[in-house]
Amino acid sequence: MRFGPGLIEHHRALTSTVVGDERLPMDVRIALHLRLARLLRCPVCLVAFPGIGRVAGLSGRQIDAALEGEMGELPPMMAQVVSWAEAVVRADGEMPLDWPHQARAMTMHERERVLMLTRLEILVHAIGLAVVPTSLLGTAPREAP
Repeated sequence: MRFGPGLIEHHRALTSTVVGDERLPMDVRIALHLRLARLLRCPVCLVAFPGIGRVAGLSGRQIDAALEGEMGELPPMMAQVVSWAEAVVRADGEMPLDWPHQARAMTMHERERVLMLTRLEILVHAIGLAVVPTSLLGTAPREAP
């Protein structure tokens, strides 16, 4: 199988959002996953990530704020990343045309990194929720639509 340079660059950009020197700080990534768990209605993530957030040092208030999208309750960088990811989800994974106020302080490079990470999460959840055993889903709390 042959891969074109565009595919290779896309893969490099996608993986650099998760690993490498330029990745987001752990607490910011956890806040991002918390918000995406709620937006994508993932029962498994809604159970797992609050505990992971506590271990990563997020306060109970920060965990609740990230879940609910209360940007004013989050530190600036967390609010920027979480608000941008929320805008990406609202734009169905595309580059949002309407930039949230908090995200305007981000550089284009930072926005692109969060865009890639959010797209990856959307894809993982679209595929993953179709194959997660129903016995596991049955143990997670249900989210209201």
